[in-house]
Amino acid sequence: ITEATVTGNEAGVYTLNSQMIKITINAEMMGNETTYDSDRKEDQDSEIGKLIGPMPGKATSLKMDKATGKMIADAGKKEDEPAIGHGMVSMENINAEVLLGSIYLTVPALLKPGAEWTDSSTADGMTVINHYKLLGITNGMATLELKGTMLGNKTVDVQGMSLDMAVDTKNTGEVIVSTETGLVQKRTLKSDMTNTINMGGQNMHVVTASNLVTTYEY
Repeated sequence: ITEATVTGNEAGVYTLNSQMIKITINAEMMGNETTYDSDRKEDQDSEIGKLIGPMPGKATSLKMDKATGKMIADAGKKEDEPAIGHGMVSMENINAEVLLGSIYLTVPALLKPGAEWTDSSTADGMTVINHYKLLGITNGMATLELKGTMLGNKTVDVQGMSLDMAVDTKNTGEVIVSTETGLVQKRTLKSDMTNTINMGGQNMHVVTASNLVTTYEY
């Protein structure tokens, strides 16, 4: 569960703050199945708990161009922040960008319930394709069904080590968005991620299922 808030509104730029407050995970890593719930005290000392450690409660701050909806800078990253384990690096490095970058969503005008459309974008080695279906509009707020994919390759640095990731993610969920402003109010997302992480010439396969609920305050 993630909460996102617009903390700054400057000329042409929003400053966005996101905080992950709860994580539940069902993952398969190298043939071993693992479950984790950040609310369960006993899970904190587990292997996956040690990897995830810094994520619950950690705030991420980014700046976004109002005109394009694209991220233009990491406003809050510090060089001395602790690094998470290799197995969870994909969630840390991809989810913040995806969640905070999804603050805008334009609903085509004059659509009626049942209408469908698709959009796509490519950035930083990732191609995102989303298919939307309009379920209904109440008081200027549209409820959309979402089905999509995120595919690509990404290189991240963890404690001075460069990791190459191949990402294959399938998403389903629901979005509530203002038809007037295009600002998203709430996003519910179920993601099934199949990632391959290359570390020093050795490949690690990570299969992760996550359920994220993000609410936005303006």
